[in-house]
Amino acid sequence: MIAIVSLVNESQVWSGKTAQAPAETVCESEDLQAVHQPHLTWMAVEELELEGSMTELERLSRNFAPTQANVWGYGVFPGDFPTVTLGVLKTEAIQKMHQQLWAVLSLRAKGINAYYAPAVWMPHITMVYHDGTLRQAPCALDALIPTPPERYSFEINNLAVIYQTDHEEGIYRKIPL
Repeated sequence: MIAIVSLVNESQVWSGKTAQAPAETVCESEDLQAVHQPHLTWMAVEELELEGSMTELERLSRNFAPTQANVWGYGVFPGDFPTVTLGVLKTEAIQKMHQQLWAVLSLRAKGINAYYAPAVWMPHITMVYHDGTLRQAPCALDALIPTPPERYSFEINNLAVIYQTDHEEGIYRKIPL
C-alpha cells in the first residue's frame, strides 16, 4: 500500500499538549502499539507511478500554503481490529487541496481505495490502527475523550508519500508546503 498523506509532526502542539501524551499516561506501555506517526491521508493506492507523482507533488506543494486544521470529534471503526481516529473538519481549503491531489495523482495510480474519493472522503487522523489486542482502543479513548475535540488542532504543512508492505513501512519522501 502507498498513501499520500500530510504528516502531523510528533512535536507539533495540539492545543497545548500532544495528542499522544494522554494515552501514554493512561495506558500501560504494552497496551500501546508502536506508534505510527499520526497523519491525514489524502489518497491510498496499491500502486503509484512514483517518479511522475513526485514531480506533480512538488509542483502542487508550491501552490498550497500551510493550513490550520481542526478536529470535530472522535471516531471508532469497530470490528475485530478497532481503529480510533480524530475526525478533521473538512474546510473549503482542505477540500480544494484534496480535489487537486486526487485529480492529478489518480491518473498515476492503480488499486485506488475508494474511501478516499472526494465525494465520500472523511478526513481523519488515525490514533490507533487495527488494535489486535483490543486494549489500545479503550485506552486511547479514555485518554482523548476528557478533552473536548475542538481543543485539538494542527497545521497541514507537508505532503508525504508513505508505504507499507508485509515486512516494512516507512516514508518515501516528505515535501514541505
